[in-house]
Amino acid sequence: MPEQADSRTTRPVYLARKTYKRPYRKSTTGCKACKSRKIKCDEVRPACTNCRKRFIDPSCCQYVSPAVQKKTPPQDPDISSSSSSSLTLDRLVTNSPIGVKPSSLLELRLMHHYTRSTCGRQPLQYMCSPTTADSMWEVDIPKLAFSNEVVLSAMLGIAAFNLLSLSPNDRELAVASRYYFNQAIVKQRDAVSRIDRQNAEPLLVSAVLLAHQNWLYSYSEEAQVRGVDLSTYKMCRGASLLAEKASPWTSQYDFLSQIVLKLKEEGTESEYDAEFMAKVHEDMDTLIRALDDRGINTEGRLVYEAVAADVINTCSFFASGRAENSALEQQIVTVLHRVPPPFISLLENDDPIAMALMARNLALLGVLKDNSAWWVHGAGKNNVTETALRAITVQMPPEYMWTMDFPYKVFAKEVKVL
Repeated sequence: MPEQADSRTTRPVYLARKTYKRPYRKSTTGCKACKSRKIKCDEVRPACTNCRKRFIDPSCCQYVSPAVQKKTPPQDPDISSSSSSSLTLDRLVTNSPIGVKPSSLLELRLMHHYTRSTCGRQPLQYMCSPTTADSMWEVDIPKLAFSNEVVLSAMLGIAAFNLLSLSPNDRELAVASRYYFNQAIVKQRDAVSRIDRQNAEPLLVSAVLLAHQNWLYSYSEEAQVRGVDLSTYKMCRGASLLAEKASPWTSQYDFLSQIVLKLKEEGTESEYDAEFMAKVHEDMDTLIRALDDRGINTEGRLVYEAVAADVINTCSFFASGRAENSALEQQIVTVLHRVPPPFISLLENDDPIAMALMARNLALLGVLKDNSAWWVHGAGKNNVTETALRAITVQMPPEYMWTMDFPYKVFAKEVKVL
């Protein structure tokens, strides 16, 4: 009789296993931004997920030491299309003196250009006295930049934009202008909620610099704007409110709370171009009549008519020759600060007639022959007027595409203005 196996020996025996948690090790290869914020970094190159969500430009994500590149998740088309901006500043400068970082060499170049050229061309000359403008751009901004990172980044950014307007094919400047702009935006955003006597002046000055840079960035090819961009208007409103809040400590900058400009009325009425103004009135009447089919009430119609009157008034300054180019430029770019508040809501909703009115205002920038005002007309290869008209055209409904005929004729010089 065969022996029976003892079931106790054949049955598997399970032993309780004690599990141990792996000790947490702090990452030393994360990007600078995540380390400073003390959050987990997924270490994706060239820009981690946190920085792609936080920054406008992915080039702001920087790593201290090289690491094994992880598989990059799918990116938005806007981010992938700006891959040229994702390179660090150190990699763009190929030759530098021994012991000097390439990024430091670039900053020296921008600082030199600012003190030699940029500060001597003040875009605020019609908002304040020449003495105040000279002091702000030539003395106050460089002085504050040596003790405040926000002002330093904003100053280097606007110097890069200015130098880019003179050297439009310089790839290094194109990346640097975006890099310093984004750095200043982030630092300004973190500090603006804690305004006091010590930081009131730096925050106010940097707000002015960033508003000018945002205008250039918004109307660049990289920004891919659709419709009318309102970000610069909102930044100017923020700078105006900041000026009022900081007024106890910055009385020398009280003029910044008054964005609306006064034009110099020079010249004689004999130079008035009646033919051009007749075309302007005819075009505007056609545009306003388009409101009849939309059932807009009287109050709403008055908003459109107020903006139309402002655009006609700007055209009259062109026709009469009563203002210099600098005054005309300021008149055009500050139009949103003069219109009724409901008009801003119309633009936010991409209202076709509202966009058409703005197209007529912006088309006048292309008429001015003197484009030395780089902070208005655009830096490098980016032309503000051309980009703005294209952005409005893309967003314009097909049934209202006819409203863009007159602005394009003005921009193409088919309608004689000057």
